[in-house]
Amino acid sequence: MNTKTLTGRAMRAKAVNALLREVGPAGYVRFLQDLYPGHGNYTEERHSWLDAESFEEVSQALLRMGLEESSKVRSDRRKRRSR
Repeated sequence: MNTKTLTGRAMRAKAVNALLREVGPAGYVRFLQDLYPGHGNYTEERHSWLDAESFEEVSQALLRMGLEESSKVRSDRRKRRSR
């Protein structure tokens, strides 16, 4: 195999497949965790954003976002049809 002719994407795909074949899915996840370690203290930090709003407030915001996105999609479709 001539790796000079592979694109970056193809090279990464081959590397991932080789790693999966050699160490399996659990080993692959461990490799990624070691390669890209997190930082900070998630358990403490999550309270700063989880405790800020109630479940109901987050639910309502998600519903509004979904409705806004749906409205934008419908508007875009209308614009495309009218061209």
